[in-house]
Amino acid sequence: KYLLVNEQIARKVMLGLVDRKRIRQALEHFDISMHRVHETFGVRGRTVLNKLEAIYEDIHYLVSGAQAAYQYHRWRIPSAGDYELLIAANDFDTWYSYLRDARIIAGVTLPTSKERERYSEAVILAPSLTQELWANRVDIDGIAWISPIDLIFRLLASQSEEAIGDAVAIIVARKEFWDWEVFVASIKARRM
Repeated sequence: KYLLVNEQIARKVMLGLVDRKRIRQALEHFDISMHRVHETFGVRGRTVLNKLEAIYEDIHYLVSGAQAAYQYHRWRIPSAGDYELLIAANDFDTWYSYLRDARIIAGVTLPTSKERERYSEAVILAPSLTQELWANRVDIDGIAWISPIDLIFRLLASQSEEAIGDAVAIIVARKEFWDWEVFVASIKARRM
């Protein structure tokens, strides 16, 4: 009852959850101070984007998928609270521990609709982050996003109608900003 009406109590309980052993161990693995986490979560809350912003330079990741596509084309609104993160393969357990809580479910696939009802956000952890993708990232408001050109190639590789539509929408929305020679060279380099 008090959690619903008293923000101070809600924050205290939230920070208590952050102090749980598995989350603390995941953070310590990457030498992230609990003070920094408390400062971030105490002020901003605990959404996926808040968690990503809190550890931006410490653990490499890229937001990809429909959320990233929408970031670049502003055309088709993605499902609220569904994210895809590209991560290093050996960081899977750390990311799983760090992201998963009472509000967020994380895994290699989206949960079933029955599982999803219990959570406000879902994260697909795709262990396919490379140094090249990381080097090409786009930083927006303290969040690391996959570059538009890399996203287009990932969307085309999935070959779903929805993904191809997103790829075309990104090209159209950013047509004035493309370096077309680099874009064509990338297409040739990937033999597409």
